[in-house]
Amino acid sequence: MKEYVNDWEDDLHIIVENAGEVTKWAISQVRPLPQFVDAKVALLGDSAHAMVPYIGAGAGQAIEDAFILGRLLASPLVSRNNVANVLKVYEDIRKPISQDAASRSLKMGYLMELHPDYLPEDADVDKVKAGDHVQLEKVANAMQDVWSFHSTNMPGECWERASEMLVQILEAVPRKDEDDV
Repeated sequence: MKEYVNDWEDDLHIIVENAGEVTKWAISQVRPLPQFVDAKVALLGDSAHAMVPYIGAGAGQAIEDAFILGRLLASPLVSRNNVANVLKVYEDIRKPISQDAASRSLKMGYLMELHPDYLPEDADVDKVKAGDHVQLEKVANAMQDVWSFHSTNMPGECWERASEMLVQILEAVPRKDEDDV
């Protein structure tokens, strides 16, 4: 590994010298699933959207899944009669957001590796790899764009949308008392 960091800072040389044995392993993610819900069963977290670690969002996405799903299921309006409809609200809210996070994470990994297919169109690949500051700034801006979704109030906004959808869906599917089920 030392050969890869010859012209890097001395601090990195110290880290590499003390790293011990270095191994390689594959990092994988779940391909976008067509659905997170089937009848009364819902997937959340890594089972629904395992992702590569490049934006550090996997655990946060699982927590947001649990936040929305838990609040939906805790509604006093939910019964065995309408739970499948409620789970569909969870899927409609969380699937696009979590799959977008997985896609962004994959893109960030390619940007970090300076993969030519993912660099900004106006970036000069050779100059980027040579360390040209102007070109690297373009890559940094592209990385910032990938991170941009983190600066939103997604859980709160998602819950507002989910609660509105919950009311609409439950108006269409009347709740039956448990004795009627």
